[in-house]
Amino acid sequence: MAINSPVELFVYELSVMHDAEKESAAWMGDMVGQFRDANLQQVMRVEQQECEQRIKNLETCFHAMGTPPREVPSLAVDGMRAEHQRFMSQEPSPEAMDVCTFGYAMKLSYFGVGSYKGLVAKSVLMGKISCAQTLQSNLVMKVESASRLQLISHEMSQRVMATA
Repeated sequence: MAINSPVELFVYELSVMHDAEKESAAWMGDMVGQFRDANLQQVMRVEQQECEQRIKNLETCFHAMGTPPREVPSLAVDGMRAEHQRFMSQEPSPEAMDVCTFGYAMKLSYFGVGSYKGLVAKSVLMGKISCAQTLQSNLVMKVESASRLQLISHEMSQRVMATA
C-alpha cells in the first residue's frame, strides 16, 4: 500500500494501533491464566476489557474517516509478545513470572500512550475533531492503565527483589 498523503499516513497508523489493541486483548487474555493470584488475574481481565473498548473506539474513528481498518500488523506488540514467550520458555519461578508479565503489560501500556498521543495530534491537525475526541478517550485509558500497572509492578518488584 502506497502512502501518498497525510490522510493515508493517519489511516496506516490508526490501523497499526487497531492491530496493536486486538493483539493486546488476546495477550491479556493469555496473561490472565498465567497468574495464580486472583487479584492479578482480575487486573489483567480489566486490562483486556479496556482493550476491547479501545478497539470499539478505534472502529468508531475508522467509521468517521469513511474507511475500514487496513491489515497492518503491529510489529512492536508482536515483538514484545515474542520476547515474553521466550522468557516464559525459561520456566521462571512464579514470582519472576508475575514481575516479568506485569512489566510487559506496563511496557505495552506505555507504547499505547505514545501511539495515541501521535494519533490525537494528527487527527486534530487534520480537523477530524470527533476522531480526536475518541482517540483522546483511548489515550486517557492508556495513561490510567500505565499508571495502575506501574504501581502494581513496582509493589511486586519490591516484594520479590527485597528477598533476593
